[in-house]
Amino acid sequence: MKIILYGTLLYAVLLTAAPIHDAVKLGRYDQLQVLIANGARVNVKNEEGQTPLLLAVLEKDLRLTRYLLDHGADVNQQATHLQTPLMWAAYTGNVKLMTLLLQKGAKVDIKDDGGYTALHSAVFGAHRDAVKLLIERGSDINAKNGDGDTPMHVAARVGDEDVVWPLIRAGASNRIKNKQGMTPSQVAYEEDNDRVSLIMKKKAKR
Repeated sequence: MKIILYGTLLYAVLLTAAPIHDAVKLGRYDQLQVLIANGARVNVKNEEGQTPLLLAVLEKDLRLTRYLLDHGADVNQQATHLQTPLMWAAYTGNVKLMTLLLQKGAKVDIKDDGGYTALHSAVFGAHRDAVKLLIERGSDINAKNGDGDTPMHVAARVGDEDVVWPLIRAGASNRIKNKQGMTPSQVAYEEDNDRVSLIMKKKAKR
């Protein structure tokens, strides 16, 4: 992409979402610097509702993420389906990106339009270290999504003991029922995750 640096053409470029988003998606640090130096809006959304910061996180680009945050990107801005950059970093298990976002003020318990938090996302992605980091930063271990599922319910469906144990050790409850009237251990049993169901029944907070 050619950067126009003069006159009305630059003004037109800066008013659109595409150039700054394209620079992020292509990993063009130099172009991003030029655009921001000339007034590009760092929190503008593209047609899909994505912000440049969200795209940088999706691209797993720590350098661009840091640059955007240092130049005014809103770390808690909700984009597509009200998802935050932290939710996506958690889902992909990128602890370095998560740590940076948290250092810049990312809130751990923001919910998307389905009621999922970053902790739900980390559990769904089966990333133990991401789960542990969010718990350490104060995530609500019993937060419910729109279906009444807590992170334990999600862990029950995923069936990965590595994400179950951090929740149990943090005191996550096995007694909470979702909108179907099921506890996490019952969900695990229904999903044929028998060992996880047994662990939840024996070890989780009651």
